[in-house]
Amino acid sequence: MRSDEHTVDPAEVELKLFSGHVFDDDDDDGSAMFTDEEASAAAYKLVAGRPARRKASGESSSAMALHAVKRAAVGVGARALFYPTLACKLVARGKASSSATTLDAAKHAAVGVGARALFYPTLAYSMARNQLSSDYHWWDAVDGTHVLLGAVPFPSDVPRLHALGVTAVVTLTEPYERLVPTSLYKQHEMENLVLPTTDYLYAPSQDDLRRATAFIHGKEAGGGLTYVHCKAGRARSATLVMCYLVRYKGMTAVEAYDKVRSCRPRVSLAPAQWQAVRDFDDFYRRPPAAGSE
Repeated sequence: MRSDEHTVDPAEVELKLFSGHVFDDDDDDGSAMFTDEEASAAAYKLVAGRPARRKASGESSSAMALHAVKRAAVGVGARALFYPTLACKLVARGKASSSATTLDAAKHAAVGVGARALFYPTLAYSMARNQLSSDYHWWDAVDGTHVLLGAVPFPSDVPRLHALGVTAVVTLTEPYERLVPTSLYKQHEMENLVLPTTDYLYAPSQDDLRRATAFIHGKEAGGGLTYVHCKAGRARSATLVMCYLVRYKGMTAVEAYDKVRSCRPRVSLAPAQWQAVRDFDDFYRRPPAAGSE
């Protein structure tokens, strides 16, 4: 485990279960701030009235606004997470008599409920931070590849991505997180590969990672860019891009992690996501069996 990774004890069923990392004041999508007891309505008011650009003279007010966005929706988040967390704790308490499969299913379901509750508040936070911070990009190019790694696109982003040369989009979000209809991608001649993956604690399956990395490679061979995204462009999508670097750029898991972090510093993997990258690395480094690739 790298020293700069966040760690979580899977046996602990706390609010941090829903963020995949330790709470701190530098959380990049705002999900870790949902443990306070403050009002939520201000989040939407603040984002609705966000400035078009950050002014140099407004540095302090921007910081205050950003902090307000972090704290504004905590009431909704805390209340929405209470019952899923309690249910998971009750299941965990009786795990001696429950199968591991049942416990994992309950945990997955609880995380899914929490992720759904946090989607719009954390999206609002990301939008505000994108407006208020010049170094907070909605997407970033991964050097030496034909890949753009970023956050969930809005319909207005599709023409912009098309103009940049994007010919394919890999979507690693669940249905409620998708903001662009398939028809709009088709209208701009973009192929969309959708691999639904639960937010916060979960990674794409190894089969999905193999399928998606081959898809990206095929598009790169044809000269097109691929936009890889989840909600914030920092965990699920980053996991896939690291696996792509392992498979097609000859990097180790650690090298791929460092490469992606250098291009998009707010990338942060949950333990299961980092393990998925390591497992993918192991698979492609072990001697191939007869008849396999």
